[in-house]
Amino acid sequence: MKAEKKVSVVITAHNRKKYLKDAIESILHQEIKHDVSIEIIIVSNFDDPELSEFMKGKSIRNIITDKDSFGEKLAAGIDSSNGDIICFLDDDDMFHSEKISRVLEIFEKNPGMSYIHNDIQVISEDTKFDINMGTMTDNNKSEMLKFDLSGKNRTIKTGKLTSKRADWYVSCISIRADFAKKYSSVLKKLNRSLDKALFLMAVDYGKEIGITGQKLTLYRKHESVTGIKASREKFIFAKHKFTTESMENLELLSRTLSSSNKNYDLFNQVFMEKMHANDIIYSIKRKGSLSGAFRMFSLFIGHGCRECFFIAGILIFHALSPGRSIDFYMGIQNSGI
Repeated sequence: MKAEKKVSVVITAHNRKKYLKDAIESILHQEIKHDVSIEIIIVSNFDDPELSEFMKGKSIRNIITDKDSFGEKLAAGIDSSNGDIICFLDDDDMFHSEKISRVLEIFEKNPGMSYIHNDIQVISEDTKFDINMGTMTDNNKSEMLKFDLSGKNRTIKTGKLTSKRADWYVSCISIRADFAKKYSSVLKKLNRSLDKALFLMAVDYGKEIGITGQKLTLYRKHESVTGIKASREKFIFAKHKFTTESMENLELLSRTLSSSNKNYDLFNQVFMEKMHANDIIYSIKRKGSLSGAFRMFSLFIGHGCRECFFIAGILIFHALSPGRSIDFYMGIQNSGI
């Protein structure tokens, strides 16, 4: 008789109840095999009577904390989880009905894999949970990429991984429990760019990571702390603040880990240089634009990072017209991911 597989889904919520029930429903209605069980762990800073009534009789726990830090919330969920695999979900997003079964299938076929990143399907601010939502048409034809991050050599094509956005968005990340438990104490120290932090931890861990083009996360696009759909002034303020804090968090992560993995410095360099370039743009000053463009172009040549080539172009544009480059950046944020 096969042992039952257990998956833990950690949902983080802070001062927002509007979408949480939809997020939970998307997990409760997963299409899973009979030998798989799911536990839902909500880590929030509030207790809602209506939500508590909804959760009765279900495999759901609500950990209430007064901690503001996103990292502390993730760590609390990880520490209390009992699953073999841990999936993360923001309170305003949802999972496709086959998310967990598809992720489990990949992990089972790749015992050396510790980290999986899936693609997104964008949904609107007003999208409600529907048991029939999502489509697997594109997912069935999507590519699956596997990378060995053991650090035995420097053959990892850094740009290929970053261009596939394997470091982007926590709701797209699933990891093995042994990996998660090892780094939960480090997560507690961080509060920004937890997606990049989890990716860098996976690099430090030194196992395989997988990237699937399957659109298994339903990403709700609406105005958020990072400034999407905000006014020009709010956009600049939010983006500049987020970028500065993210750089500080990744610097703290590097000091804490002191990674011996040969690939770690490569990825960290790409992330930090991209954030530095963004910081130049959000400052609305020409200073540093051309030198930043040169560094971005060098990363493109050296590591194949397509996004770095794009950012280099923006920085040159920024040197000529700072105001228009900000408007262009805002347009990208408001029209796509």
